[in-house]
Amino acid sequence: MTVEKRTMHQDYITYSKEDFLNDSYFVRSVKYPDASSETFWQKYFNLRPINIADYNQARLELEFILESAIRIRPISGDQNIVWEKISIQIPVAQKRFVRMVQIRNLSIAASLLLIVSVSVMLLRKQYFQQTFEIATPFAKTREVVLPDSSRIVLNANSNIKYAAHWKSDQPREIWLNGEAYFEVKHINKNPNQIKNSERFIVHTSKLDVQVLGTVFNVKARARENSVVLVSGKVAVKISGSDGWQVLTPGQSFNYTVATNQKTLANVDPAILTAWKDRSVILPLNTRLKDIIPQLEQNYGVHISLEQAEIGDRALEGTLPLTNQDNLFFILNNVLKIEISQKDSTWIFKPQQP
Repeated sequence: MTVEKRTMHQDYITYSKEDFLNDSYFVRSVKYPDASSETFWQKYFNLRPINIADYNQARLELEFILESAIRIRPISGDQNIVWEKISIQIPVAQKRFVRMVQIRNLSIAASLLLIVSVSVMLLRKQYFQQTFEIATPFAKTREVVLPDSSRIVLNANSNIKYAAHWKSDQPREIWLNGEAYFEVKHINKNPNQIKNSERFIVHTSKLDVQVLGTVFNVKARARENSVVLVSGKVAVKISGSDGWQVLTPGQSFNYTVATNQKTLANVDPAILTAWKDRSVILPLNTRLKDIIPQLEQNYGVHISLEQAEIGDRALEGTLPLTNQDNLFFILNNVLKIEISQKDSTWIFKPQQP
């Protein structure tokens, strides 16, 4: 079945969840998706509407209903009417037998009803156990919009995992490996009474970060776990511990795995989150060796310095990460070095006079 063509003349950006579920085009798009409807809804997403959470919730509920309808088919016909017709045609002498058969069939119907109820419970459990996992390759970033309209920018060589359907009485939870920039939607209405479902928690292998609505950056790499707060307020703790550290904007919390040390520092968030715009901001007298870990992590390479002094050469300004050839050109000319590549190793050596 082909979904009818539709232009964005309908004011979908103001729809509630109920409006979506009552919209025939939306329902057909979910039930019978095709290239035209996919393009149409992608245009809707590109507008970044404020009601995207309503869209996501409506779609999830409709998909659940459709899936249930496929797996559980109701008994056709009205049993009372059927039994009335059968009773009229059977002699009075046999009505006791008919009642016995009817009781038996009603027992079967009750058993079927129990099976249906259990099936619905299992489907509901499966519904809330579904998870999304999103990963980025080297040298690529990706933007993700969560069911509550919170926004994540995922750095290169990173991945996140979260439940496809958040329960109404549970916190919104994300599991991160790598680095991500978060813009969390604030849904708390009473700061003096915070509901469990209003909490947003980011887990890494070493840290837990709890927020209500704010903008922050989380890094979970092999050698470093850190949180940088851009705006709002977050609380951070090392996984398995009880002590929460509250951050204010412009602060970073760093945990070094090798030494089991944690530090709190004042930082410039713009510098530490520039990666989301595919660049590195270099303050005055930044040394090459200071940014080598970031370059290695971004491109998935190992950088070898032919001479150690190359690592002390200074840069400043903005270094773009969108194109490897442009990166090599800038480093060649600013640092006066030659760069060669062998498999996954970049070799830096001084330029020949």
